[in-house]
Amino acid sequence: WIHREQWHAEQKGRWLPDGRWELVLPYVDDTELVMDVLRQGDECEVVAPAELREKVRRRLLAAAQAYR
Repeated sequence: WIHREQWHAEQKGRWLPDGRWELVLPYVDDTELVMDVLRQGDECEVVAPAELREKVRRRLLAAAQAYR
């Protein structure tokens, strides 16, 4: 279903040879984007940029700590 989602008018998506869906989209404020990524759980991975990937990683670690 994710390939049918429209988050931004300038987004670009494509199927990768291994069957994953790659989505590239512009953003200015990452607040909402981070929440969208977190909502996908382990079904989504931020590949780039590194700053966004790190922000999502930190939020996931903090969430995991809350369940110790």
